[in-house]
Amino acid sequence: MTVISRDIEVPMGTLSGWIQEYQEQGEKGFPGSGKIKPCSVFQKDCWILYEQSDANGSC
Repeated sequence: MTVISRDIEVPMGTLSGWIQEYQEQGEKGFPGSGKIKPCSVFQKDCWILYEQSDANGSC
C-alpha cells in the first residue's frame, strides 16, 4: 500500500481511510448527488489498485 500511496501522491492515512470506508460501506461510502465526482472515481480507482496489488502479494 505504501507504493500505491507514493505513486498516486496520496498520504497513507487518507488512502487507509478510503480503503476502510470502502470495506465497511462499499459504494455507499462515497455518496454523491447522482453524479460521480472525480474524487469518488479516484477513490474507487485507489481501491481497485489496492485489491490488485494485494492479490499479487505486493502490499
